[in-house]
Amino acid sequence: MQNSTNPPSKRSGIEKKMDKIIYVLFGTLITIAFIGSIFCGIETKNDIFDGKLRRWYLRPDKASVPFDPKRALLVAFFHFPTALMLYSYLIPFHYLCLLKS
Repeated sequence: MQNSTNPPSKRSGIEKKMDKIIYVLFGTLITIAFIGSIFCGIETKNDIFDGKLRRWYLRPDKASVPFDPKRALLVAFFHFPTALMLYSYLIPFHYLCLLKS
């Protein structure tokens, strides 16, 4: 009966706190990327206003998916992974490796 109890955790209190902090940072990263994607979709949809091109330098009249004002939802969808990659400096890779261990 004495050996039937679960062994104590070998993780320190600092490691447990770090996990919580990393989860908060990862949630922040997802939130920032999601909000940025929504605004990117809105701005892309508003590129053609009264027949004039607002962001003429992106050539929205002859655009592929990343800047096509007629497919703003798809633009926002493709912007999300791009934003995740661009903002990923918020969570360094070695902290994510700590989560797996």
